[in-house]
Amino acid sequence: MKLRALAFVVLALAAACGVEDVDLKNELGKDAGTDSSCGLPSCGAADTTCSSRSACCSGLCEPESQERKCQPFCKPLGAQCDQASDCCSLGCSQESHCTTIVCAVTGAGCKEDVDCCSSHCDNGSCIAEETTCRRTAEGCTQASDCCSGVCDPTSKRCDLGPGPCRPPLAPCTGDADCCAGACLANAQGISVCASSCFAEGAPCTGAGDCCTGVCVQNRCAPSSCEP
Repeated sequence: MKLRALAFVVLALAAACGVEDVDLKNELGKDAGTDSSCGLPSCGAADTTCSSRSACCSGLCEPESQERKCQPFCKPLGAQCDQASDCCSLGCSQESHCTTIVCAVTGAGCKEDVDCCSSHCDNGSCIAEETTCRRTAEGCTQASDCCSGVCDPTSKRCDLGPGPCRPPLAPCTGDADCCAGACLANAQGISVCASSCFAEGAPCTGAGDCCTGVCVQNRCAPSSCEP
């Protein structure tokens, strides 16, 4: 759809809702915290309390102390990171870049905090966070261990759980989980979404992340959205 056509739709929505002044750029890029009274989608921004992935713009709802909160959009391979959960691949290297190596679970060996899914390394071993449930990629033995309510029976790690499609290198349980590509085992034997680019609707940090070559408001958009 061309920009002129999109502008017409936005103006029509504004008229239907009785809005006098419309910021076109703001309307076209609405995402977090939008007003859904006109049929526009709404979702939780980072740090918003959540109970499922579907409630968050980023599709990420992870534990922080005694509650779960929406996380920022995950970062693609090679992007700068501070901890494993910053990355779509759930792996951050000691050089602070998102890597294909998924973080280590509680009890596994580590050298630095960044090696662990919990971001806590003590005396050469990953230690658990003080949360009521376990975050994505942490070790599990049953569904109730995980905040998502899903423990992958093959990897014995907490899965992201039901919700939006997953970007490349994110852990998965089947092809249907992935925004693009297939769900295949990586070098660690952990099934991840295997694709070199993000499909339409997936989180992105730049045009190069998207198969369409267009990233709008941190989401891969159709090529027709180009100015």
